[in-house]
Amino acid sequence: MYLFKILLWPFLNFYNLLMYDWTEPVPKAFIKPYKNLKDNVTSCIGALRAFGLAYGAIYYVSPMIQPKGIYPAFDKHIARTFEFGWILPIVFRNLVATAIIAGGWDYTLHFSPFKKLFQPFKFNPKYATREQIKHDMFWTFIGTMMGSLVEILYLYALANELVPSVVEMNLFHPNYIYTNAIWILFISHWRLAHFYVIHRLIHPWKTKSIPDIGKWLYKHVHSLHHKSNNPTAFSGTSMHPVESFLYYSACYCSLPFGVHPCIVIGCLVDCAVGAWLGHDGFQSPGAGDYFHYLHHAHFDCNYGATHVPFDYLFGTFVGEKKHLNKVWKGKKKGSYGLEGNSSFSIHEEEKKKEA
Repeated sequence: MYLFKILLWPFLNFYNLLMYDWTEPVPKAFIKPYKNLKDNVTSCIGALRAFGLAYGAIYYVSPMIQPKGIYPAFDKHIARTFEFGWILPIVFRNLVATAIIAGGWDYTLHFSPFKKLFQPFKFNPKYATREQIKHDMFWTFIGTMMGSLVEILYLYALANELVPSVVEMNLFHPNYIYTNAIWILFISHWRLAHFYVIHRLIHPWKTKSIPDIGKWLYKHVHSLHHKSNNPTAFSGTSMHPVESFLYYSACYCSLPFGVHPCIVIGCLVDCAVGAWLGHDGFQSPGAGDYFHYLHHAHFDCNYGATHVPFDYLFGTFVGEKKHLNKVWKGKKKGSYGLEGNSSFSIHEEEKKKEA
């Protein structure tokens, strides 16, 4: 059951909530610097969820909404030019999925009759304001359109033979099934390696030996995402359009290898769903990620994920608040964390609240 808990979201979450022994105190949130074998296998099972959603979108949803009744990757004549006929159904599909998944989970945790039952498991006892939720909803839907652009450009490149094409192959053909299985099961791992690199680049580099381009990118791009210092599901992809495009471009890492479209789109799905659930702000039976919650709370730590333990390797891992001193390495108070980033106007409101 443990290994399949991700596939059973959100049903197992509700089951665990209703079966919870309320005589026991809610355990203190803590995160290990890297996943053990069991947790890595669980992540692989979670990648199957993303693949399954992508498979359904390509083989079942696309025939219903595409004018020619087929996903554009399987007919090179469809996507050779940019036409609204095949582009708009993709954007519409993705926006609807965003509303159902991110919107449905946020409603459940923040507004539904289940709200009071989930409340003891919230990392931050305070709830996000309606203003933040509205802000995050707007930018998440913009982010979904940028993710759609990533998919549209992929289909255009495929149709014009700008990237290797293997769309004719049978996804489950004996000659390909083992290679495909590796790509699919490790979607979360290879796309999170990409996420760490992109994410670290758009945070201040805290160096004087070279121009701090990361500080400029943080101020003008990534700080928008950090307005959600008390994150919800809609915070997951509430990003500047430039960052949204970079974030979803993780799927391009697979293009040189000519993988099946289900793997490319599976990566896009994992980027979206993984961010929405990982930002919900609740420990189990919520789907929240305390590791990334600490990043939103303190900024200068936990840039990636424990699937690929780059934070542990590069000294930016924080498992609980007291570990921040190790990351700051004796720097004077105010040089890191919320205080160190609040010089950017985007954080002035948060700074006043802290005071």
